[in-house]
Amino acid sequence: MNHAGDDSGIGSFGRTVSHRRLKAIIGTWLTAYDIDEIMERLSEIAPRRSINCLISCFCHIYPDAAWMARVAAGRITANLEQSDIESARVIMRRFMWMLNDESGGIGWGVPEAMAEAVACSLRLADEYASLLCSYLLPDMNYLEFPALQQGLLWGIGRVAETRPDLMAETGDALIGFMSSSDPVHRGYAALAAGRLGVGGKALEALTGDDSCIMIFMDEQLMETTVSGLAVAALSRLAVSR
Repeated sequence: MNHAGDDSGIGSFGRTVSHRRLKAIIGTWLTAYDIDEIMERLSEIAPRRSINCLISCFCHIYPDAAWMARVAAGRITANLEQSDIESARVIMRRFMWMLNDESGGIGWGVPEAMAEAVACSLRLADEYASLLCSYLLPDMNYLEFPALQQGLLWGIGRVAETRPDLMAETGDALIGFMSSSDPVHRGYAALAAGRLGVGGKALEALTGDDSCIMIFMDEQLMETTVSGLAVAALSRLAVSR
């Protein structure tokens, strides 16, 4: 990525660093390093401080940095579960609140962070996977804002990558999103459907859809096409039969 300049001289830092300064430092990392390096550097900081700064970067001016922030927040939450499950739950409840209308915000990037935590932690998956599914189901906690739906569809696909059985109830909803007017909806839904092993006919209908979209995959933000995701999903279905 390398949108930012060199951060040499930052080194390790303690609790005396202000939130504003820490946010600036982490923002630099998000634009300059891959996710593994970012996680290594964040390991030097108390999880709560990292989470606070990362949430403020969910809407970073650079899309790749925003994605890094969301994924890093999810992984920190999953890592925290191993030593302090209650603190991990507090973060998950904070994410839930950010998606609540009463919070007064929109919740940009929150479904992605929640999904990454669920994908990386079996215990959090057991407790929160059904909630994540409910955000996609019209008769439950359905998220109506299209931009949030994009992140949620990516999240369903991310969890389906590691725990497909926990996302099975979203199959019909994913098929519905594959006929959305939004190409991001179509592409992300195709990816998730392929990982769940559903939607063969709907996926076939997308094989001629050359709409270009951006997706965070293989730990980087990349450009792809809806048709490319649909073809890959169909190949996955064929192998699983």
